[in-house]
Parts: sequence; C-alpha cells; structure tokens
Amino acid sequence: MASGNALVLVPILWVVVLVGWAPLLLSERLRDLCSRWPTGRVGLNYPFLVAVVVCTHTAGFLEVGVRLPAGSPTLPAWAFGSTLLVAVGGWLAVAVVLPAVRDVRLPDGSRLLLAGGAAWYGVLVAVAFAVLALALFVLFFPG
Repeated sequence: MASGNALVLVPILWVVVLVGWAPLLLSERLRDLCSRWPTGRVGLNYPFLVAVVVCTHTAGFLEVGVRLPAGSPTLPAWAFGSTLLVAVGGWLAVAVVLPAVRDVRLPDGSRLLLAGGAAWYGVLVAVAFAVLALALFVLFFPG
C-alpha cells in the first residue's frame, strides 16, 4: 500500500470475517465445534479463531505482497489467490487433517458446513479486498 501501514488489513478483515461468519454459528454442529477449543466457550473461541485465520491470511498476503513492485497487476491477483489458498487450506486443516491426527470427531454434515464457511470466507474477503482496492485507488489516484 502506497501510503500508511499495510497491517491495517488485520482489523478490517477481522471485522468483516467476524460479522460475515456469524450466521454460521446458527448451526448447532458448528457452534459445538467452535466451543471446544481453546477455552470451551464460543464467545471467546469465535473471535480468537477468526483472528487466527485473518492474521494467517494477512501474513501470507504480505509475505508475497511486499516483494511485488508498487502498482504491479500481480498484487490484486495475489490478494485473491491468497484468499483462495487460505479458504481451501483452512478447510483441509480443520475438516481433513485435524480429525486424522487428533481425536476430533466431526458431527455428520460438518465437513459440508465447513466447506460452505470456507467458500463464504473467500467471498467475504474477496469483496473486502475489492472494496479496499477501489477505496485506495480513489484516495491515492494522482489527479
């Protein structure tokens, strides 16, 4: 980002994902899954888990993004590509790897709900990145 600190992405995406994923907690299966770790309380675990996903995504995005030249058309492609990578990787980690390596039993239908949540994450973050890019263009376009 040309002006300011790129870490402003963290609170913006955290709020977008926190609010956007909230309807997924209407599912008793996902609410139960979210309440298991680390504290046993959904009200504490949910914001923490959102923060972990958003911070991981932001760190991955910035790891590549800071190496790209300013104004590079590759940067928006990486923004959307990293969103897809986090959504698919997160789903694989929670729905496939975690139950295989730990004693975690997912309730029936949870993998499908988690896949829906991953897809919804991709949509939420892609829209947030697009709106942020448009706002930055409007604010910093030399006119």
